[in-house]
Amino acid sequence: MGNIERIEAEIRALSAEELAAFREWFREFDESVWDEKIEADLRSGKLDALAEEALGAQRTGNKPVADLGVLPMSKRLAELPDLLGSLPKLPETEAEEFAQDLISARSELDTMKVRDSWVS
Repeated sequence: MGNIERIEAEIRALSAEELAAFREWFREFDESVWDEKIEADLRSGKLDALAEEALGAQRTGNKPVADLGVLPMSKRLAELPDLLGSLPKLPETEAEEFAQDLISARSELDTMKVRDSWVS
């Protein structure tokens, strides 16, 4: 039995309380691995072009449509309609521009090679 299979078997044997504790630990662990990866990419300059692109867009007057972030873990799916309803509404012209941006982005994605975001 390999490491992954052994770990899977051990996880399946956990009690509900142990599984909840493991989930919390793994979430924190996974977030720290992600943070370390982003920090390493920042230090190495891998994100410089993206940062410059964002700053350039800001300098020319383009503005983000929305700020994206992680939802708190305490949110439930049943709260989604209220959450979506609380978001700011775009004026019609901006909504149309956003829709066109999405269409363009989807077209670009169709031509891009899919890659694993965890691989440097």
